[in-house]
Amino acid sequence: MSIFKLSQKIKQINRIDLDTADHKYLVSLFWSASANVKIPVGLIGLETYFRARICNSKKIDKVSELGAPPAELITGYQRCNPPGVPMFYAASKRITALLECNAQEGDILYLGQWVNNKVVAINRIFTKSDAELQSFSGIDMLFHSFLETLFTRQIHKTFNIEYKLTAAATEFLTTNY
Repeated sequence: MSIFKLSQKIKQINRIDLDTADHKYLVSLFWSASANVKIPVGLIGLETYFRARICNSKKIDKVSELGAPPAELITGYQRCNPPGVPMFYAASKRITALLECNAQEGDILYLGQWVNNKVVAINRIFTKSDAELQSFSGIDMLFHSFLETLFTRQIHKTFNIEYKLTAAATEFLTTNY
Protein backbone atom coordinates (compact mmCIF):
# COMPACT_ATOMS: atom_id res chain seq x y z
CA MET A 1 0.00 0.00 0.00
CA SER A 2 1.26 3.47 -0.78
CA ILE A 3 1.45 6.34 1.68
CA PHE A 4 -1.29 8.05 -0.36
CA LYS A 5 -3.64 5.04 -0.07
CA LEU A 6 -2.94 4.69 3.66
CA SER A 7 -3.61 8.41 4.13
CA GLN A 8 -6.96 7.93 2.35
CA LYS A 9 -7.83 4.98 4.65
CA ILE A 10 -6.94 7.06 7.72
CA LYS A 11 -9.15 9.90 6.46
CA GLN A 12 -11.97 7.40 5.96
CA ILE A 13 -11.62 6.17 9.55
CA ASN A 14 -11.33 9.70 10.97
CA ARG A 15 -14.43 10.89 9.11
CA ILE A 16 -16.74 7.99 9.87
CA ASP A 17 -20.05 8.69 11.62
CA LEU A 18 -19.46 6.98 14.95
CA ASP A 19 -23.12 7.20 15.93
CA THR A 20 -24.05 4.75 13.17
CA ALA A 21 -20.81 2.82 12.53
CA ASP A 22 -20.86 -0.89 13.31
CA HIS A 23 -18.01 -2.22 15.49
CA LYS A 24 -17.13 -5.12 13.15
CA TYR A 25 -17.05 -2.71 10.20
CA LEU A 26 -14.64 -0.45 12.09
CA VAL A 27 -12.39 -3.43 12.87
CA SER A 28 -12.39 -4.33 9.17
CA LEU A 29 -11.28 -0.78 8.31
CA PHE A 30 -8.26 -1.16 10.61
CA TRP A 31 -7.38 -4.48 8.97
CA SER A 32 -7.70 -2.88 5.54
CA ALA A 33 -5.56 0.12 6.50
CA SER A 34 -2.84 -2.10 7.94
CA ALA A 35 -2.19 -4.14 4.78
CA ASN A 36 1.58 -4.80 4.63
CA VAL A 37 2.25 -2.67 7.74
CA LYS A 38 4.69 -4.14 10.27
CA ILE A 39 3.20 -4.39 13.76
CA PRO A 40 5.83 -5.16 16.42
CA VAL A 41 4.88 -7.95 18.83
CA GLY A 42 7.12 -9.06 21.68
CA LEU A 43 7.09 -11.77 24.30
CA ILE A 44 7.45 -10.83 27.94
CA GLY A 45 7.92 -12.93 31.04
CA LEU A 46 7.19 -11.92 34.58
CA GLU A 47 6.02 -8.31 34.59
CA THR A 48 4.23 -6.30 37.25
CA TYR A 49 1.09 -4.37 36.38
CA PHE A 50 -1.20 -2.13 38.41
CA ARG A 51 -4.94 -1.68 38.34
CA ALA A 52 -6.77 0.91 40.40
CA ARG A 53 -10.48 1.24 41.01
CA ILE A 54 -12.69 3.71 42.85
CA CYS A 55 -15.27 1.94 44.95
CA ASN A 56 -17.14 4.24 47.31
CA SER A 57 -20.28 2.12 47.61
CA LYS A 58 -18.93 -1.12 49.09
CA LYS A 59 -15.77 -2.58 50.49
CA ILE A 60 -13.91 -4.80 48.06
CA ASP A 61 -13.04 -8.10 49.71
CA LYS A 62 -12.34 -10.39 46.73
CA VAL A 63 -9.51 -10.19 44.23
CA SER A 64 -12.01 -10.93 41.44
CA GLU A 65 -13.66 -7.56 42.16
CA LEU A 66 -10.47 -5.84 41.01
CA GLY A 67 -10.34 -7.69 37.69
CA ALA A 68 -12.30 -7.05 34.53
CA PRO A 69 -15.95 -6.21 35.20
CA PRO A 70 -18.58 -8.80 34.25
CA ALA A 71 -19.96 -8.53 30.70
CA GLU A 72 -23.41 -7.41 31.86
CA LEU A 73 -21.95 -4.29 33.50
CA ILE A 74 -20.24 -3.10 30.31
CA THR A 75 -23.05 -1.17 28.68
CA GLY A 76 -21.06 1.33 26.60
CA TYR A 77 -17.84 1.53 24.63
CA GLN A 78 -14.69 1.84 26.68
CA ARG A 79 -11.11 2.64 25.66
CA CYS A 80 -10.34 -0.90 24.49
CA ASN A 81 -13.60 -2.83 24.36
CA PRO A 82 -17.13 -2.71 22.99
CA PRO A 83 -20.25 -3.19 25.13
CA GLY A 84 -20.59 -6.63 26.69
CA VAL A 85 -16.92 -7.57 26.21
CA PRO A 86 -14.91 -7.66 29.46
CA MET A 87 -11.33 -6.46 29.27
CA PHE A 88 -8.72 -6.23 31.98
CA TYR A 89 -6.93 -2.86 31.91
CA ALA A 90 -3.67 -2.41 33.74
CA ALA A 91 -0.77 0.02 33.78
CA SER A 92 2.94 -0.66 33.95
CA LYS A 93 3.36 2.09 36.56
CA ARG A 94 1.47 2.53 39.80
CA ILE A 95 1.05 6.28 39.30
CA THR A 96 -0.51 5.75 35.85
CA ALA A 97 -3.15 3.41 37.28
CA LEU A 98 -3.93 5.89 40.03
CA LEU A 99 -4.12 8.92 37.73
CA GLU A 100 -6.39 7.15 35.24
CA CYS A 101 -9.02 6.74 37.97
CA ASN A 102 -9.39 10.51 38.27
CA ALA A 103 -10.09 10.11 41.98
CA GLN A 104 -11.60 13.03 43.85
CA GLU A 105 -11.09 14.01 47.46
CA GLY A 106 -12.97 11.55 49.68
CA ASP A 107 -13.01 8.69 47.14
CA ILE A 108 -12.04 5.22 48.32
CA LEU A 109 -9.44 3.84 45.94
CA TYR A 110 -8.23 0.25 45.65
CA LEU A 111 -4.90 -0.53 44.02
CA GLY A 112 -4.05 -4.04 42.87
CA GLN A 113 -0.66 -5.30 41.82
CA TRP A 114 -0.70 -8.07 39.21
CA VAL A 115 2.05 -10.30 37.84
CA ASN A 116 1.62 -12.51 34.78
CA ASN A 117 2.65 -16.10 35.51
CA LYS A 118 3.62 -17.12 31.98
CA VAL A 119 5.19 -15.59 28.90
CA VAL A 120 2.64 -13.52 26.99
CA ALA A 121 2.63 -11.77 23.63
CA ILE A 122 2.23 -8.02 23.75
CA ASN A 123 1.79 -5.51 21.00
CA ARG A 124 4.64 -3.00 21.09
CA ILE A 125 3.30 -0.30 18.77
CA PHE A 126 3.91 2.43 21.34
CA THR A 127 7.10 1.10 22.95
CA LYS A 128 9.48 0.64 20.04
CA SER A 129 13.18 1.05 20.71
CA ASP A 130 15.34 3.45 18.71
CA ALA A 131 16.98 0.47 16.98
CA GLU A 132 13.56 -0.88 15.95
CA LEU A 133 12.49 2.49 14.58
CA GLN A 134 15.16 2.21 11.89
CA SER A 135 13.58 -0.99 10.55
CA PHE A 136 10.15 0.55 9.93
CA SER A 137 9.10 2.09 6.63
CA GLY A 138 7.35 5.42 6.23
CA ILE A 139 4.04 3.56 5.81
CA ASP A 140 4.65 1.64 9.06
CA MET A 141 5.44 4.85 10.92
CA LEU A 142 2.38 6.66 9.50
CA PHE A 143 0.04 3.88 10.63
CA HIS A 144 1.73 3.60 14.05
CA SER A 145 1.46 7.38 14.53
CA PHE A 146 -2.22 7.27 13.58
CA LEU A 147 -2.87 4.58 16.22
CA GLU A 148 -0.90 6.49 18.83
CA THR A 149 -2.97 9.60 18.10
CA LEU A 150 -6.20 7.62 18.53
CA PHE A 151 -5.16 6.29 21.93
CA THR A 152 -3.84 9.58 23.29
CA ARG A 153 -6.82 11.76 22.33
CA GLN A 154 -8.73 13.31 25.18
CA ILE A 155 -12.15 11.67 25.35
CA HIS A 156 -14.85 12.86 27.73
CA LYS A 157 -14.96 10.86 30.96
CA THR A 158 -18.51 9.65 30.25
CA PHE A 159 -17.16 7.01 27.83
CA ASN A 160 -18.04 8.97 24.73
CA ILE A 161 -18.90 7.19 21.47
CA GLU A 162 -15.39 8.09 20.26
CA TYR A 163 -14.21 5.01 22.14
CA LYS A 164 -15.63 3.01 19.23
CA LEU A 165 -12.40 3.75 17.34
CA THR A 166 -10.03 2.66 20.10
CA ALA A 167 -12.15 -0.43 20.85
CA ALA A 168 -11.98 -1.42 17.17
CA ALA A 169 -8.24 -0.66 17.01
CA THR A 170 -7.66 -2.79 20.11
CA GLU A 171 -9.51 -5.73 18.59
CA PHE A 172 -7.39 -5.36 15.46
CA LEU A 173 -4.16 -5.13 17.50
CA THR A 174 -4.90 -8.11 19.75
CA THR A 175 -6.21 -10.72 17.32
CA ASN A 176 -4.85 -12.87 14.49
CA TYR A 177 -1.15 -12.68 15.29
